[in-house]
Amino acid sequence: MKRADDGQYVPYEGYVPPQQPFSTAPADGASPHGPVRPAAEPEPEPRSGGRSSRAGALMLAVVLGMSAAAIGTGVARAYVNGAEDRAFEAYESPVQEPSDALPTAVGPDATGSGTWDDPYAFGETLATDEWTITVGTPRPVTADDLVYPDDEREPEPGSSFWYVPLELDYSGPRIVSPWFGVGVEYLLDPDEWASGGPCPRLVGDTTSHDNAIAPLHMSTGVCVERRDTSGGLWALDLEEAPSVYFSE
Repeated sequence: MKRADDGQYVPYEGYVPPQQPFSTAPADGASPHGPVRPAAEPEPEPRSGGRSSRAGALMLAVVLGMSAAAIGTGVARAYVNGAEDRAFEAYESPVQEPSDALPTAVGPDATGSGTWDDPYAFGETLATDEWTITVGTPRPVTADDLVYPDDEREPEPGSSFWYVPLELDYSGPRIVSPWFGVGVEYLLDPDEWASGGPCPRLVGDTTSHDNAIAPLHMSTGVCVERRDTSGGLWALDLEEAPSVYFSE
């Protein structure tokens, strides 16, 4: 536009007026600021089996696996700790009150009844509600039986060292000592001992075993210093029970 001599503004030569006004009244419901952007569509539901589902399932599997491992480890530790506790009790605790149950033959075909007048034969298996014992045939101790080959301990004159093999099983609830609870002696009559003093240590004898708990099984034996005379019987002494006799 330019100003004419009369003060009016006139368009320049070649000026083309706009086709519509810069601002018009909006139609009913329309926005004066232009077209309204359509409302956002709702987010689609996640597809089952998608990446997020697989990741969740994997995480759940990991958590469950770790839980199972922790439970398994706890059970294993409890079992090991329980075994260690029981072993500690067996080695550190005193032997409990001994039993006075009389061992009797297991089989119906036993030879003898175990009394002085009717002794058992060697090889017979005896039992109580806690013990099972088989007494083997005694034999003289040899140099191979000694724990210490240079042991110079000698039997009394007229006596010798004998080894009595034993098979022991214990299944009771108490803490027991094979050395303290199981003994063998040689007697000339029920009131006259024919056994002497202490023996040397023998390989695998009952003195080699500490206090024990069930289940217990051992192939062991005892050393007896006996007089070199015949006519006596061997006596098995089990804890506080009366003696049970075996003939040679």
